[in-house]
Amino acid sequence: MPTPTTTTTATSTASKLSNIPALDLPSLHRRQHPARPRFLVLVDPDGAMAAAIARPRAVLAFAFVCLWALLPPAAFLVAAHQQGGLESVIVDEMKKSGAWEKISQLPAEKRAEVMRVTAPAMAIGLPVGAASKRAGWLLFVSAGCFLLLRGTSSRPIRLGEVVAVVAVGAAPLLVHDLLTAASYLSWELRSIDPQNAVASNPANVLFSGASSRSVVAVLLRGVDIFELWSCWLMGLGVARLTSTRSLTPWLVTYGGHAAITVFGALTSRVPS
Repeated sequence: MPTPTTTTTATSTASKLSNIPALDLPSLHRRQHPARPRFLVLVDPDGAMAAAIARPRAVLAFAFVCLWALLPPAAFLVAAHQQGGLESVIVDEMKKSGAWEKISQLPAEKRAEVMRVTAPAMAIGLPVGAASKRAGWLLFVSAGCFLLLRGTSSRPIRLGEVVAVVAVGAAPLLVHDLLTAASYLSWELRSIDPQNAVASNPANVLFSGASSRSVVAVLLRGVDIFELWSCWLMGLGVARLTSTRSLTPWLVTYGGHAAITVFGALTSRVPS
């Protein structure tokens, strides 16, 4: 049976221990980043992702990123009409790719008919294709990450939340769109490669004319600063959302980008 002295000593010791501040090791806790405006994602990605996670606004973010992709084709069409007309630009591009050789062998009336159809089709197809390509890429990354991580996420996640952070992570693509549009409006279309107007990948520097459609050129076009940067930010956003330490988000973004690039290279028209 404890003596009064022993009880008093134990009580005193417990009182002293209760006054010691709790041991807090930052390394044992995931850092909480304050929310920042989404447009600051390029300089403060953690803060921008924190805002997207707190208030996803998935539909608005998705729509904005996809509509922004209309900027380059709109600028291209404006520049084409200012620089001799869309048909003239199309003919130049066909000559670069080697497709004009076959069309030039057609009778004059048939050739004129082909051009009358091609120009309006391109005027519609370029914007629709750009927006659809952007939407497909965002949905591919979002669905892939959602399906692979929903069972291992530290909390329940919705597809809309994944779409929100992926859309914010696509910010470098918006910068690329802006630079591409500026290139179209600032330079003669005949002096640049409309399919690769920004010097952000090795293909822009090493290839020109018909050779820019070769397999190697298309592969090197995939090593683009803005696209690789976007893959990183998308993966970061998904990792922050799911609180995962897995490499899965980046495997989806970089792996998907690599697969699309290789597919585009293998299906590209190799100039003769």
